[in-house]
Amino acid sequence: YSNDSGDQKQAVNALAAKGESAGPAIPFLIRIQGDEIDESVSQAAVDAVVKLGETAVPALIEGLKDKRRMVRRKAIEALGRITDARAAEPLIALVLSDPNETNRGKAADVLRALSDPAVVDALLPKLTEAGVKPVQRSRAAKALGRLGDPRAVEPLTAALADAKLPP
Repeated sequence: YSNDSGDQKQAVNALAAKGESAGPAIPFLIRIQGDEIDESVSQAAVDAVVKLGETAVPALIEGLKDKRRMVRRKAIEALGRITDARAAEPLIALVLSDPNETNRGKAADVLRALSDPAVVDALLPKLTEAGVKPVQRSRAAKALGRLGDPRAVEPLTAALADAKLPP
């Protein structure tokens, strides 16, 4: 293992050049995002994973569950560039539960890019369902606002009038 960012970037690029045969390295390329690495190495790792496309989606979805915020953030970024519908449900869960506001916003932006009507359908009930924590209700409202779907306007207006949304 080298601490030199040039060596690290070269290694990441070499993995990316292997194409689909680099598949077993995908979890490593995702996990290193949690290390203190140079931003250019981090971006090269994301680029390498994105080049692998759909092959990388299951590992990226696992990356969304990592305890380190940067691993989750870079997994969100890669999923946003791949735009695979399999990511919708895990991203919805992230929008509702990630402790990092930036990650929640980025996940909502990726959901918007997926253009899957089921995303709005999954978030709308969170505004009114019994047992939904106020913080999750608020996160669902913010995500729905970012998604920009006209179906959310009336329920969001009603939720604001109901004043059950924390800031």
